[in-house]
Amino acid sequence: MLTQRRIGSIFRSMSLVLEFMTVGGVRPDLESFEAWVAEISPFQVPIEQEGHRVWWYRNPLTNVYFSISYRHVDPLEEDIWAPCGLEATINHLRPSYFAREASNYLAAMVREFGMLARDADTGQLLSMDPEPEHVERLWELGNRHVREDAISQGRKPHTVTREANLRWWEYSRRRADLLAKLRTEDPAIVVPEVHFLHSRTLGRVLTAFSWKDGVGTVFPPCDLVIIERNEKHLLGFRKERKLTYVSYDALIRQIVGALKTVELDSQPYRYLTGDNSWRALERLPSIPQNEDIESYSHVDSARVTDDA
Repeated sequence: MLTQRRIGSIFRSMSLVLEFMTVGGVRPDLESFEAWVAEISPFQVPIEQEGHRVWWYRNPLTNVYFSISYRHVDPLEEDIWAPCGLEATINHLRPSYFAREASNYLAAMVREFGMLARDADTGQLLSMDPEPEHVERLWELGNRHVREDAISQGRKPHTVTREANLRWWEYSRRRADLLAKLRTEDPAIVVPEVHFLHSRTLGRVLTAFSWKDGVGTVFPPCDLVIIERNEKHLLGFRKERKLTYVSYDALIRQIVGALKTVELDSQPYRYLTGDNSWRALERLPSIPQNEDIESYSHVDSARVTDDA
């Protein structure tokens, strides 16, 4: 049984590395494995990297990435479980949904090819029929120690609540489906990307999206709404782009009567159609708007960690 002190001392890597094991370390059927991976669209064409064959998973909707690699190993003659040359790597100091998204594929991989998976740092084994949550827990344990080590060394990771990160992930992976569902009602509707912004004034990370020119848009839950509008000057002959931002909650309270709700995978999302946007725009003057947008800087979603 590993003690907490022992666990803390062995987390030296910045990633969860899962070693896949077979009886005798017999090499997997790479042709079948490559066919299996090819059916999962975010996986890219494998590359050769430092003596390994590497399959990168990169999801453009959620920015989640992880890798599976293979290196040649000589099988053992003993009838014991041993590494077969396949490894999966999920970086630490990332949002917890990295592990949540990856774990479904890695758990399925173990079942599909009759392997065991072992945490390369702790030696902890997963079963031959693991639940995705078991992979998540392994990653979370290591991530917690890596984050604590980083903070103790004076680093300041961009951190938000686990709830905020999961909300971002759930929304981001559904954006394309939301657009397809709402486009029949409003062909010009926008399903905006939610961004993470670091406030130098507040010293923390907030979520925000842009609402441009009062067009029909989805209003995903977040902290701020950045309002982009063209203002006319000089008798209407010149337009000037103006950026302000408002509290999401304050804005919703004012325009809720103009919003509709759509459900996708049992998740409700508020949206505004273009032909109804005037009702929301006429309420904007009654909402305090801030102009110090320069006090915020963009933070890549893959660099925002959880507080869990």
